[in-house]
Amino acid sequence: MSVQYAEREIHMSKERLEEILDSITFIAKSYTGVEPLIEYAKEQAERVQELENRNKELEYASKYNGELNEFLQKKKLPPKTLGRHVVDVVMDYVQELEHGKEHLELIKERQEEEYRSLYQKNKRYREAIQESQKELKDNPVTAFNILKAREKLNEALEESE
Repeated sequence: MSVQYAEREIHMSKERLEEILDSITFIAKSYTGVEPLIEYAKEQAERVQELENRNKELEYASKYNGELNEFLQKKKLPPKTLGRHVVDVVMDYVQELEHGKEHLELIKERQEEEYRSLYQKNKRYREAIQESQKELKDNPVTAFNILKAREKLNEALEESE
């Protein structure tokens, strides 16, 4: 049954209940013991209103589930999602994204640690180069001084590793 047909049915039923209520009220003036029927008719009229409201809520939810479904189809999710409720698929999708985010954060932390370590090694080696350059500049360039500078650079390299 289509939503529009159901709404028309409910609307017609509500009008019909109101007609019945009017008729019963007229009859009630003539007969006794009709009070329970009048109350029942009033309850049914209220129930019709509740059902109309619920129908509107379901239409709203259906509209957004459809939009959500279209969104997921655009994301080209794997076939395992076919036939599953759209909300379950979204929840799994969000969990996968969160897991991926956590994984990327761990990688970022490791890279930052590695960067700091390499930065310190580079700093020590740069200082060793500057010291060697200064010693070679201040002292006569001899094979001994060159070997001494080279030894300092090698030590700095070993410390860096």
